[in-house]
Amino acid sequence: MTNLKLLVLCAVFGLSLGCAQSSKSTAEAGATTNGDTTMQTPAHNAPAQDATSAGRSLQLRQMDDGSTVQAQMGDTIVVELDANPSTGFTWEAPTAAEDGVLKLKSSDFLSPAELNAGQRVVGQGGTMRIVYQVAATGKATMELVYRRPWEKDVPPAKTYRVTIESH
Repeated sequence: MTNLKLLVLCAVFGLSLGCAQSSKSTAEAGATTNGDTTMQTPAHNAPAQDATSAGRSLQLRQMDDGSTVQAQMGDTIVVELDANPSTGFTWEAPTAAEDGVLKLKSSDFLSPAELNAGQRVVGQGGTMRIVYQVAATGKATMELVYRRPWEKDVPPAKTYRVTIESH
């Protein structure tokens, strides 16, 4: 029984140590601009080092709509937006942006169950995760539209734009 208590204590200590290191790495933030003003990027945009790539991983959310993000060639840009494909609406992501600056790597819907290890509910909304790779230097506007794919003559319900400046 003493060995079990020791094992549990070590597991809790290791988990808390890992969480502290994780929050420390997200405390460093990059700079973005919105209009003519340069601002400090929110903590959720903090570049996190990706062990499998030479670049950073930049996280973008709905609140980043209309902003300008500074990136480097090799960075990964992960956009997460609310979505509910059971209504027919989905975020349409172009496969590439101007001058080949961005290349689409993946576009996936994640239910709250998949995000939080819970039970999936039919018809429930979730998060659309769209991942781009910064493939070249330059400036590109990433524009995503939320629409029903078969309604080509109907304006999108939502539009999401972020300008990427790659150096």
